Amino acid sequence: MSKYVASIPLGDIDRIRIYINSGKLPLRQIVAQEAPDLAITGNFWLYGSYQPTCPIKVDGKVLATDAYHYPALIWDTGPDISMGIVPPGGACGKMNYIANSAGLYQGKPETMYCNPDVRGRRGRTGWGFCGGALAFIAFPDGSDGMEPEELRDYVQGLGWSDCIMGDGGRKVNYYNRSTGDMVQGRDPSQNLILVYKRKRAPSEPDDSDKEDKPMSTKYTVCLDPGHGPDTVNGSPDGSYKEREFTWDMYTRIRPLLERHGVNVICTRTEDTKPSLTARCEVSNRAGADLFVSLHSNAEGGSGWGTARGLLVYTSSGPMTAKRNVAATAIVNRAHEAEVLLHGSGVAHQIEYTVLAKTDAPAVLIEYGFHTNMEDVDLLKNSSYRDKLAEATAMGVCDFLGIAWAVESGGDDTDTPAADWAAEAWQKAKSNGVMDGTRPTDPITRQELAVVLNRLNLI
Repeated sequence: MSKYVASIPLGDIDRIRIYINSGKLPLRQIVAQEAPDLAITGNFWLYGSYQPTCPIKVDGKVLATDAYHYPALIWDTGPDISMGIVPPGGACGKMNYIANSAGLYQGKPETMYCNPDVRGRRGRTGWGFCGGALAFIAFPDGSDGMEPEELRDYVQGLGWSDCIMGDGGRKVNYYNRSTGDMVQGRDPSQNLILVYKRKRAPSEPDDSDKEDKPMSTKYTVCLDPGHGPDTVNGSPDGSYKEREFTWDMYTRIRPLLERHGVNVICTRTEDTKPSLTARCEVSNRAGADLFVSLHSNAEGGSGWGTARGLLVYTSSGPMTAKRNVAATAIVNRAHEAEVLLHGSGVAHQIEYTVLAKTDAPAVLIEYGFHTNMEDVDLLKNSSYRDKLAEATAMGVCDFLGIAWAVESGGDDTDTPAADWAAEAWQKAKSNGVMDGTRPTDPITRQELAVVLNRLNLI
C-alpha cells in the first residue's frame, strides 16, 4: 500500500473550496469537472442521511455543527487558511471551515475522539500544517492501515504541527495534479477539500514558452548533495567518504544539465549541512520541476557486505507517477551505461523526508554500496563518476523532454589547459565553477552568466 504525502506552501495557494458532492460522483469525474490541483476526502458523513456529522461551513453557510469545540481548518479564500477553534453552534467569522477528529493542534498531540465504527487499522486521510505549508496525507485500505492515533503519531514524525484526520476506509479519495497520483475510493466522499494553486503572473515563466526563454526561466532541477561536513558515512576501511562523493557528483552533474538549458539549484554549499526539511524548502521555494538527492548506500552491519549496485528511491507508487517516471528514466540510462543495478533499480521509501516533503517529483539516488569492496573501488574512480553523472543527467533530460546533445568541440575537446592556466583550470573544475571541457574555446555570454552565478557574484 502506498502513502501519499503532499504539501503546498501557503504562498502558492490561490483558493480553497469545499466541494459538496450532492450527486455522489466518483473522484475522477469531480476532478475532470472542477480541475483542482489537489483534492482530498473531507469529514465524516452518515450513510443513511448522506450528511456530514462534524462542523463544516461552506461559502458562509453552516452545514453541520456540534455541541463541542473543534479544531478546524478555517479560511475565507484560501491563502489565509489557518487552524482555529470552531465553538459549539458553529459561530465563526470566516466563510469556510472543516473539522473532524483532531490529532495535532499547535504542535501538541490531541486525544482523538471518534466512534468505534471509524476505528480499526484502515486507510486514512488527513490535512493540516507542516512549516509554512498546507499538508495532506492519504492511503487506501491495506495491510499497513492505521488506527487514528497511529496516523497522528506518523505525521508528527514527518514534522507536522497540526493534523485533522479526514474520513477514511472505503471513502479515501485523493488526487494530486503535480504528481499524477489518484486514489478513488469504493465509496464517494460527501465532501472534499479542493485546492487551487496560484497562477503565474505574466512576467513569470510558463511551460508553454520554455523554449523561447533564456536559461534561467527554463526547467529548474534541485540537486541535493547528501550529508555534509562531519558526516561519518563511508567505507569500513576509511578510504571513501560519502559526503565527499556526493559533493563531487554534484559538481559533475550540474554542468551537464546547464549545458542543456536546465536551471540548477543546490540545497547546500560544500561546507554546510542543512536539515532535511531545509533542503526540501530550497526546492519548494524555487518551484523546482525535479528534486534529485545524491547518495551512496550502506548494508547493515559494521563491516564489508555483499549488497551492490545503483538504486533509486521514490516515496511511493504508482509507477506512472512523475517521480517514478523520473526514477525509471535515470535507471534506464544507468543500465545503458552498464552500471550494475541493485534489484530492479527502483524502490519506494515514504520515510525519507526529502522524498515526502518536496512539492516537485523527488528521487534519491544511491549510486552504489560503500560497504562493498567492489562498489567502493568504482565509486572512488573518476571515470566511473563521470559515467554516473552523465547517466543521471541524461535520465533527467529524458524526464524533462530535453533531447540529449553530444558535446561538440572537435579534436581538441580534451586538450589540456596551457601550463600557465593549469592550476586555475583544475581549481575551477574541482569547485564546480567550470565543467572541465573545451579549455581553449571562447565563452558565451550565457556561459559567463553561469560562472558568475556559481561564484555568487550576481
